[in-house]
Amino acid sequence: MDYCFLSSSEDVEHDSKVLIVHDDRLGAIWALCVKAKGPSPEVVNELEEAGYRGVELSLKTDQEECIMALKRAIAARRHTRTSMVESKVRVPKSNPSVERAVRKLRGQFRKVKLHLEAEIDQKVPPNHPMVPSMVGWSGDILLKYTTRPTGRTPYEEMTKHRVKHKVAGFGERVQFKVATDTVQDKYDGEWSEGHIVEVFTRPSEYLVMSNRGPVSYT
Repeated sequence: MDYCFLSSSEDVEHDSKVLIVHDDRLGAIWALCVKAKGPSPEVVNELEEAGYRGVELSLKTDQEECIMALKRAIAARRHTRTSMVESKVRVPKSNPSVERAVRKLRGQFRKVKLHLEAEIDQKVPPNHPMVPSMVGWSGDILLKYTTRPTGRTPYEEMTKHRVKHKVAGFGERVQFKVATDTVQDKYDGEWSEGHIVEVFTRPSEYLVMSNRGPVSYT
């Protein structure tokens, strides 16, 4: 587990901070944009809900105080044994698996960004509001669609089945219909168009940006 920046330098203004979690056993990679380094209720809850509730864990990080504080917060929040292991500060070779995960995430993020830029015909700056969603989307690609030597994806190893939700590209234009108990505009019809920006796996919901604002649908 470690923090990284999307660029190659931490000195770039407005660069997004990303928390990377790598599961050595399953090869799974989790990526989450954070406002600041260190513990926060949102981050702790997100990691607990990632599928490790009730599972014994060993959390390996370097000795930077902010990541140590986050690790202690996670251990205190969990009701299952959580071991804490430290590697040397700023020595990549002491935690090679997470360094590889960082490189993979950065590479996949660049692909998502370039695809979106080609679709909208403009550059996406580091402080764009869609960057956190793009980071999460990139992590989902690595989790759900990267095949391991076993022939399965990390997601299949965790859930024992393939991805069941429909697949679309980030920012892809989709048609959707809001819930049947919502008052419809009969003049414009029941269907609307928007751009998909996030998938919530567990409830099988999609977050779509439209002229109505953010809309979640199943």
